[in-house]
Amino acid sequence: MSDKFLMLRRAVLLQLYAVFPAGLPPSTILEGLRLAGFDCGLDDVQRNLEYLRQKGLVEMRPSRISVSRVRASLTSEGEEYLESGEF
Repeated sequence: MSDKFLMLRRAVLLQLYAVFPAGLPPSTILEGLRLAGFDCGLDDVQRNLEYLRQKGLVEMRPSRISVSRVRASLTSEGEEYLESGEF
């Protein structure tokens, strides 16, 4: 695993931590990553969100207004992970 992926995943978690308990659509997360200097695309964001979901740190929920749109949000386990400083 490269340090780039670890840093990208941490940046995703920190964005979700900042808006907790609300969530963000993947496109907004992508914009935040690009502003932070990451060279990535939406596929990279979605792949890493799925990885974090499988680890139990993130959950994906459909939007109430449009079921075809999803939002990522931090789980309580994800919040505890960030607050532990173990990354």
